[in-house]
Amino acid sequence: MRRIALSRKVKLRNKLGRRLVYFFSTGVIISGTIMFMMLNVGVRVKSEAHVTCPAFSFRNPVLISGTSGALNSVYRFNSVLTGVDAHMTISAINNGASISTIDIPQSTAGYEDAFQPYITYTGGSSGSPATYYMEFTFRFKKAGTSIDTVIGNVSITAIDLDGNTNMQEAAEIFNAVSYSVPSNTQLTVTTFSGGVRATSPFVNYSGMDSLNTEVMFQTNFVNVNTIAYRVMAINRSSSVTRQTSLYFNGFFNSTAPLPVQMSEFRAEVENKRNVRLRWTTLSENNNDYFIVERSMDGLNFERVNSTHGMGNSNIRNEYTTLDTEVPYGDIYYRLVQVDFNGQREAYAPVRVKVRNEERDLSIASVFPNPIEDFLRVSIDSREDNPVRCLLVNSSGKKVASMETVPESGSSQLIFQGLDQVPKGTYYISARQGAKISNMVRVVKY
Repeated sequence: MRRIALSRKVKLRNKLGRRLVYFFSTGVIISGTIMFMMLNVGVRVKSEAHVTCPAFSFRNPVLISGTSGALNSVYRFNSVLTGVDAHMTISAINNGASISTIDIPQSTAGYEDAFQPYITYTGGSSGSPATYYMEFTFRFKKAGTSIDTVIGNVSITAIDLDGNTNMQEAAEIFNAVSYSVPSNTQLTVTTFSGGVRATSPFVNYSGMDSLNTEVMFQTNFVNVNTIAYRVMAINRSSSVTRQTSLYFNGFFNSTAPLPVQMSEFRAEVENKRNVRLRWTTLSENNNDYFIVERSMDGLNFERVNSTHGMGNSNIRNEYTTLDTEVPYGDIYYRLVQVDFNGQREAYAPVRVKVRNEERDLSIASVFPNPIEDFLRVSIDSREDNPVRCLLVNSSGKKVASMETVPESGSSQLIFQGLDQVPKGTYYISARQGAKISNMVRVVKY
């Protein structure tokens, strides 16, 4: 099987003699808890035109902790590389998704060396599609031990990320440094704070075949010990079982120079309501201009400024621009580079907090908006007294409430189980004694 996979990869590299699209993002995992993690202000990104990654072999998983197929169960894959084992944890399950088979062998479908779970999604309907996911956290260990080890370069390629008339498959990855898709991709790729998501079309591609490059999605990692990979489905039928194939190998390589080698992109607050954006390039090729975009939720960006590039340059260039009268709260900025031929490349967003110094209590940010199955609320307070946060519908009826005690003037609350909340418009606010915060509008689609 390995010989067949290699021959297919040679065909892919010959066939894909075109420029690939790379996006950069960073994120963290803390103690196996899977969340949308915020980016630190100031992200240093290194662009690589070609990285050689080892080919892993994920075969014959052994349950070493927990109940098979259950949340927090841990499996060991022996010798995924020479001298390296992989411990795989089912670290999150949403909406009742369940595993039918933890790893399908080649004799059934797909590829022997890929990680291939069968996942069942139930409960969707055409009028009310449901989003399901299972999250797998991979941790690399020195073979035969519990000692962590770091792998220099890792690529994971989702094979056959497709759908049908009733459902779409999707994947979310949380700590990749870049992703790669061919120019003929049929996937919808979006970045969010801490990660990247690829969503399939409503089209089924026959078999589990690496020649269907338009529905393949490669994520790339550097100096990594732990990788979180969320396998998702947006289901409009009562029940569906889907095979996932995650091949720990790189299929896409670009030998053409990337348009810009970025060294740094950061955001800093100036004079309370202004944000200074600075970035540095080490080289530029065919670079027309940069666009600076802003977002309140890390997902939906709008253009706020643009700056001409240097065209072609092999020296260090520094850029700066100012965004004025910025809204209060957590603000995300993204840099987009545009070639002379119109092709674009978007870099990882950075976050900056713009505080309202005149308000004693405020909702600083909410995420995600639109609401999914949870809603994280960040609150700024000048006092350490308890704060009650209230979510109401458009009629003012309470939907949910939570209480917390701020630490160091700020706190976060996470409303869970919101997948059962009806579609509509909602409002979030906070109260601390007699003090009432601003009200923030959120929606549920």
